[in-house]
Order: sequence, then structure tokens, then C-alpha cells
Amino acid sequence: MLSESRPTVCFILGTRPEAIKCAPVIRAMRKEPDLRVRLLVTSQHRELQDSVLDLFDLQPDWDLHIMQQKQDLQDVIARLWRGICGVFVRERPNLVLVQGDTSSAFVGGLAAAFHRIPVGHIEAGLRTYRDDMPFPEEIQRRLLSHLTRLHFAPTERAKQNLLNEGIPSDRIHVVGNPGVDAFLEIADGRLPPLDPRVVEFLREGKKILLTTIHRREHWGEIIGGMCRGIRKLLESNKELVLVHMLHPNPVVQHPFREAFSDCPRAVLLPAQPYAACLAYLKNAYLVMTDSGGIQEEAPYFGKPVLILRETTERPEGIEAGAARLAGVDPDRIVQEAERILHNPSVYDAMAQKRAPYGDGNSAPRIAQIVRKFLI
Repeated sequence: MLSESRPTVCFILGTRPEAIKCAPVIRAMRKEPDLRVRLLVTSQHRELQDSVLDLFDLQPDWDLHIMQQKQDLQDVIARLWRGICGVFVRERPNLVLVQGDTSSAFVGGLAAAFHRIPVGHIEAGLRTYRDDMPFPEEIQRRLLSHLTRLHFAPTERAKQNLLNEGIPSDRIHVVGNPGVDAFLEIADGRLPPLDPRVVEFLREGKKILLTTIHRREHWGEIIGGMCRGIRKLLESNKELVLVHMLHPNPVVQHPFREAFSDCPRAVLLPAQPYAACLAYLKNAYLVMTDSGGIQEEAPYFGKPVLILRETTERPEGIEAGAARLAGVDPDRIVQEAERILHNPSVYDAMAQKRAPYGDGNSAPRIAQIVRKFLI
């Protein structure tokens, strides 16, 4: 029987993207017999987080249950701090691993540092150098970098960002993005069926415009303007059908319901399980998003991406020719979309399958680095 004197690695996660990108690493690390792996979930986004844990058959050791209706950022931070510190008082891990730029990741890293526990940061080094884009994620990930001992950078560009900020090179490991490990595994399996309305549109030869939009800095009039631009695009391109995945937050849902409830070529879907998201992505013709993860996933499926933001922390997709920045102005969004839709050479160049964010073997690399650090 293994002794519980084994070093303990504690993962902290609370949102769907964190769960997706941590799941392959957790499973890889659990194959290491001389490591003890524990999982603390904050449930910052309860339903979306849990659907991924179920998909990858992961059971948390602690659940902070912090999600509340109409929660604001200050309350989230306060509840995270109390809950995570409470766990660290009862059990002190040898290493804390966090992912990305969420409040769960930032507060988890800060709490670990205050308890003198080393921090490993998965997907380290992403930057826009705009505190308001994305907000508050850009602030949180930059602060987190200066609390971190093991930086798991997805790309050489991310590594260079960290070097430019004075992070020692021997603390940075370019490993790729474990999100690639996750979605390649799921996409290779049997994906769920599409909504019958979408199936019928595809049979009719329609082209799916897939959208995911939810960024906090876009709430209000900016999202309303995006909706007007997308509606205009649908009206002038009869071959397009909008498939939009609604975010659970009613503040983000409302502009889409208002703009498209009477549109016969718009399908508004509730928040989808991860495997279903990949099924819609595989059947999309063009993707519009202000989200992060789908910017990483779409190039592997050869799906052109219009990024509805002024800047992105994932420029590798743009440099590879798979994505373009369209900003948030409705007229510019329409112009950029029609440039892709009406120019076959432009579309075909963007629709080549690419792998700018990793090769699907990030998780075992991270597991080996952690084992060497702890053993």
C-alpha cells in the first residue's frame, strides 16, 4: 500500500475551461504512483464545470459551492479566499496547480503563496497588455505570474512574454496547451447529435455561422451592437444560419433573445455540454467569438474564426492564418465576415487545418515536470 507521505498536488478549478484543460493533466498525474493528486473545485460556474467533470469521470475532493445568483466579482473573490484558505489550513499540499486567468486561478495562486505553497500555472504567459481586455482576466493572469514557481507556457510567444516580465527562464516550460489534449480526445469519439433544426438546415445546404459571445467588458451596448451586425449579416446572406450558444448569465442572453427571437434562420441554444460544443464546431462554416477556448479549437478543425475583440492573447491563430480580428464595431464585423464569405481564396486559406497551440501531448509533459520538481 502506498504511503500518504507521497507529495500532494492540489488542482484548483471552477469553470468549464479550467476543467477541460486540467482534466488531461489530472489523469496523467494520477498515473504517477509516487504522487497524490487532490481536486478542489470552487464551482464558480457550477453547471458548466460539473458537465466536464462528469465527461472525464473526475470526482472532487472538496467543493466550495461558491456560485450564487447575480453574483458580483467582489463577492466571488471574497468567497473564494475564505474557502480556499480554509482547505489549506486543514490540508497543506506540496504543490498547487491552477489554470488560466479566472478568479479561481488567481485567488488559488494567491492563497497558496500566502501559505508558502509552490504554485504551478497551466497556460501561463498569455497577454494582451490591456487591463480592460479581457477584464478582469488580464489583470489576474499577470499578477498570478509573479506568484508562480512552475510556468507551463503553451507556446514560445507565451514564454517570451514571461521572459520580458523578468520571469527566470528555468521556471518556464513550453508544453503546449492541454486543452488540445482534451478536445482531440473527445472529437475523435462519438459526438452527440445536433439539434434537429440545425440538422434540417444542413440538409438544405445552409452554412452554419457559429457564435459564442460573453466577455464581461462587452456587456450592454457592445453586445447589442454585435447582435445588430450579425442580424444584418444574416439578412444579406440567405445561405447563412446562426447557431448561437447562450451563456448561462441572463445579462448576456438578453441581447440575443431580443435580436433573434423572431429570426427564422437563428437557432439559440442553451449552454451545451462540451462534447456537443465540439459537434457544432465540426459542422460550422464560420465562427465568430469573443471567447478564448474556441479560438484554440477551431484551427484544428479548419474553421475560420473572426475574433470579436480589439485584441487577443492568442495571436498564434492569427499568425497561422486561421483567425482575424474583427473588433466590436457592427459595420466592421459585417465587412470582415463578408470578405471571408464572398472570397473563396480567402476562405480556403483560413480553412486549412492547423495546430498552433499544441500537439495533444501536453498533459504527460506537465506530469513529468511536476514529478521531477517534487520527487
